[in-house]
Amino acid sequence: MKPRVKGVPSGGNVGVRAGRGFSMVELLVALALSTLILVGGVEILRYMVLTVRANGDETLASLQVQYAGFWINEDTLQAERVSVGNGTWPAEQLPGPCRERNPDGIEIFGFPLTLGWVDGDGGNNTVVYSLVMGNYTLPDENGCPLAQLRRNHECLNQDLDRDPGKSQGESVIGDYLDPGATGCYLNPVIGVAAGEYHTVAVKSRGIVVGAGANDDGQRDVATWMSVFQVAAGGYHTVGLEWDGTVVAVGRYQEGQRHVSGWTDIVRVAAGMYHTVGLRGNGTVVAVGLNDDGQCGVGIWTNIAQVAAGGYHTVGLDWHGTVVAVGSNAYGQRDVGDWTGIEQVAAGGYHTVGLGPFGTVVAAGGNESGQCGVDTWGNVTQVAAGMYHTVGLRGNGTLVAVGSNAYGQCDVGNWTGIRQVAAGAYHTVGLRSDGTVVAVGRNDHEECDTGSWTPAPLTLAVAATVSRSGRSANATSVYQITPRAGNVTWVQVLQ
Repeated sequence: MKPRVKGVPSGGNVGVRAGRGFSMVELLVALALSTLILVGGVEILRYMVLTVRANGDETLASLQVQYAGFWINEDTLQAERVSVGNGTWPAEQLPGPCRERNPDGIEIFGFPLTLGWVDGDGGNNTVVYSLVMGNYTLPDENGCPLAQLRRNHECLNQDLDRDPGKSQGESVIGDYLDPGATGCYLNPVIGVAAGEYHTVAVKSRGIVVGAGANDDGQRDVATWMSVFQVAAGGYHTVGLEWDGTVVAVGRYQEGQRHVSGWTDIVRVAAGMYHTVGLRGNGTVVAVGLNDDGQCGVGIWTNIAQVAAGGYHTVGLDWHGTVVAVGSNAYGQRDVGDWTGIEQVAAGGYHTVGLGPFGTVVAAGGNESGQCGVDTWGNVTQVAAGMYHTVGLRGNGTLVAVGSNAYGQCDVGNWTGIRQVAAGAYHTVGLRSDGTVVAVGRNDHEECDTGSWTPAPLTLAVAATVSRSGRSANATSVYQITPRAGNVTWVQVLQ
């Protein structure tokens, strides 16, 4: 009797595998499977590492702007004074590829940024934020350096009851910052205009804000981003852009918004239902209602300034004489003998001219005394409403005559004014600090300009981190109002 082999059934035969092992094909398949498992494991591990690193990059970028935001918030809540500068990273200090793409250097907007205040102990604090070249570069082919945001705080003790002293310290509060997306700027109101029942203002960065009636869309200016002068008509608003083109919103039925083809415009004016543009070569264009010939300006030349009234248009030429077209029902065009004029304004039915040595002349309707300007002096700018006239004096105060039915002439206590505008029944003043005041008819909230001020400082901090093959970005935008405690912060992670 044969001995029984362990693991083999009685009477059975030993299998092929037990007799001769694995075949080459089987070994190769096993090796391939093992390799796939190994490679898959490595890829999974690599993916996990990259994911963790990418998440870490996003966290790091976010922390950069958050840390900068902490200090910005702390300093802003105390700041009594703010100033901005514009610097440049010189081309010779840039790496080769970056220098080739930026032969004039890289402009740094708004830096150094300086904040200052006196604390409760009498210490005079000055904080200076500077954007300097850092140790990292942008994660793309241009190789331009990222920036560091540095904060330098100096406190000078001026309290005579204490030992005078000075403390100073500098720290890096932001790294990996994109110099092209990090910057700051003040955004005060730089110009105002008043229409029939609405008021508009342009800010230093080209945006436009409005108050008052919007029945015809005359305040739909939120998308305007590159405007430097505005004009307000009866029910429409006109904006002059930096490139000499013109935009318009509001009532259109009379064609007053047909300005899309205008170019080389240096000044705009808006009447009740028409729009006027002054070209750089001294010629004038006009569109809109022309029943009284108020758009008949095609033959004008050598014009230095234009004004648009209710139904007439006025032009001041380079020699100080005045021309006018349109309605003359009230004598508003009787300006042919005016000389030495420096500025003109057109009201509903009257025309006003600023003469030599701050004197003022007027022609046209005078039923409310709006032309009673003969005794004015030291005036630097004039504005004309429907039935009232306003003059800005050299000392920043105002005078006004004409209808005061809505209080539109109650400007005697205004000070620090640098520009004035007259609507149909209201008056608007732009102060030297960028704030705006208004009096007069307010049925449509055309005098509610308080929300435009105080003018904040806008600061953007953008961080870019790239250690995982893709960029992680974080951006914070701050609207800073010194001492007001209302800093707003919007953070966007990309």
